Amino acid sequence: EEAARLRKQQQQEADDAARKQQEMEEAARKKKQQDEEEAARQQQELEEAARKKKQQDEEEAARKQQEIEEAARKKKQQDQEEEAARLRKQQQQEADDAARKQQEMEEAACCT
Repeated sequence: EEAARLRKQQQQEADDAARKQQEMEEAARKKKQQDEEEAARQQQELEEAARKKKQQDEEEAARKQQEIEEAARKKKQQDQEEEAARLRKQQQQEADDAARKQQEMEEAACCT
């Protein structure tokens, strides 16, 4: 009877140990799965953040390029306007000089 009781107790302890081992393995498996899911989620967040940053950088570069082109266009227009004004002034000066010469010649002709 004592031997049977000891065998039963040992069997119970062995069953308990096996069950505990199984529970620990299951908990470890779940933990590993959670860690992998968390790592995958973090990786996805990093990739999304990198994608957004790249898009923002591209948009910023395009905006700066547009500003540079607009500034160059305005500068070119301003240069053309300044050149046109210079040419008008030069033509006016030449016309004034010609009119003065004409007047001098007329005055000289009348008084001789």
